[in-house]
Amino acid sequence: MVFSRPSGRIGPLFHASLVIAMMMVPSVLATSAQAPASAMDAGFTAPAMWPVYGHDSQRTSRTDQAGPAAPLRRWSVTAAPRTQNGAPIVIGSEGTVYVGSDAGLISIDPQTGVMKTFWQLQGWSVYAVAILSDGTIIAGANYRVGTSLEHGTVFGLSPAGIQKWDLTLSGNIYNQIAISKDENIYVLTHHGPLYAISSTGSLKWMKQASGSYGGVALARDDTVYASTETNLTAYHPDGQPIWSIPVWVDAQLVVQDDGTILAVGYQCGSGIGFCNPVSVRTLFALNPNRTTRWSLESPSSPPSLGWDGTIYASYNHDIRALNSDGTKRWNMTLNTAGYYTSGIVDANNVLYVYSDDGITA
Repeated sequence: MVFSRPSGRIGPLFHASLVIAMMMVPSVLATSAQAPASAMDAGFTAPAMWPVYGHDSQRTSRTDQAGPAAPLRRWSVTAAPRTQNGAPIVIGSEGTVYVGSDAGLISIDPQTGVMKTFWQLQGWSVYAVAILSDGTIIAGANYRVGTSLEHGTVFGLSPAGIQKWDLTLSGNIYNQIAISKDENIYVLTHHGPLYAISSTGSLKWMKQASGSYGGVALARDDTVYASTETNLTAYHPDGQPIWSIPVWVDAQLVVQDDGTILAVGYQCGSGIGFCNPVSVRTLFALNPNRTTRWSLESPSSPPSLGWDGTIYASYNHDIRALNSDGTKRWNMTLNTAGYYTSGIVDANNVLYVYSDDGITA
């Protein structure tokens, strides 16, 4: 089924994530953006918590809440101040939606769509957001982007928007934050180190690296996988390295339930401080011991994971479902070109995808 997409584009990832996330609210089955307030209030259920990019630090992009069978749009918003290009949303325990902007952190009421500036600090742009179990909001922000003063800082904010702590980093934050089971915060800075930060804002450890857009993801046992411009490296939770391989990952890492790492990027040849690609852009499936399980043509976006082990990959003009061994199960033609976004899988293993064709389930 295909549902008409909202008018206008704030940024493909913001629209795709926000619209699909709000589709997960059961009450949208009976309401619409044009419905009177009393009708919209009836039977409203807040959306399930989505505390980090990809729902969890494996980056599975799946939720244990069932999505609607035939949704109607509840509301839509135009982000002002401008949202950071590509900045994903997160959702708190009470359903409040948060997204970074050029002037701080925006919050959106899930019931009404009313948007407000939740937290603002002059000169700071927020790109990465995550939420801890106690409601603390973690914001990765960059100061005076494009100037010689540019640098990144991680802020801890209370649910009321009061700053609790901050930690200045040596690099900018353009990758998404990961949270471990014991609530350690992992931040891989762009062209800078990998940081492990406690939930109270103290530095636990730091590893020199040169971060790439593959970011950081965690396995179920909290093994940390971090991508740099020349290597993909695995770390124990205490920061001790396990292994490193010459792969440049240029899309968000994803870790399957069995520990298989899905990495989109290039095999690197010899080079000092940079990747000399010796392969075309590829989707690698790597075993936890770093050996390659399989590889195939790369998708345009990071994959999503189904509850049955299916891997969903978005290409320029189609969506493909892959078995756990990389073989194709099926594909569906969709105009996904230009949308750097993963699909979302609900509790019933239904895949929701945003494209120029609308929202498809």
